[in-house]
Amino acid sequence: DISPVASLICANLNSPISQSDVFERIENIINDVELKYGWLYKTKDSSGFSHDINYVVWSDVFVCPSCSNKVVFYDAAVDHSSGKVSDEFSCPHCGTILTKRNAKKSFSTLYDAILDSSISVQEKKPVFINYQSGKKSYNKPLNEEDIALIQKADELSKNFSITKDRMIDGAEGRRNDRQGLTHVHHFYFSRSLIIFEEILSRCNDKEIRFLINSQLINVSKLN
Repeated sequence: DISPVASLICANLNSPISQSDVFERIENIINDVELKYGWLYKTKDSSGFSHDINYVVWSDVFVCPSCSNKVVFYDAAVDHSSGKVSDEFSCPHCGTILTKRNAKKSFSTLYDAILDSSISVQEKKPVFINYQSGKKSYNKPLNEEDIALIQKADELSKNFSITKDRMIDGAEGRRNDRQGLTHVHHFYFSRSLIIFEEILSRCNDKEIRFLINSQLINVSKLN
């Protein structure tokens, strides 16, 4: 297969280097990056204690066709007690019954520092954080500190441009253009971009890049 990623996979599956050696090297890299940027993944509980963030859930934002107000999908369509998502949901402003099909997607215009131009992207809002406390994990809404941390990551990511390539031509490569996902870095939130660039800058062999490549989709907006 002449595909670059297929060549990378084949080369590593046939690599004579031991798995334990590769894992030790990647763990050392991750530990170094965590010492530098671990603060990006911290949140405080209601008592003020700091914890590690496992993940942040973001919600699509729609526009009600009846009243033109914005509707956060997570707030309107998710039953928070059961976690189930309804196919139909009410606009919290006018009561109109909506679906993802008849509601309009909300778009916002942002300045993309990596491209040095303004872009129009489908609006998403962070709705809750899952964090680790001991052996248990908990959900919490974002507070002002959490929002400020995301904004700080946005500012910091302006200096990280390793993934600014335009998506390739073709039906698959360009099918997300209409959502404003036109370049590789648009598929990731700022924190992920920062961590990826930092890790990749320390990867000097194909085995480490192989492991990093296997996780690209897991931390993307597609997931």
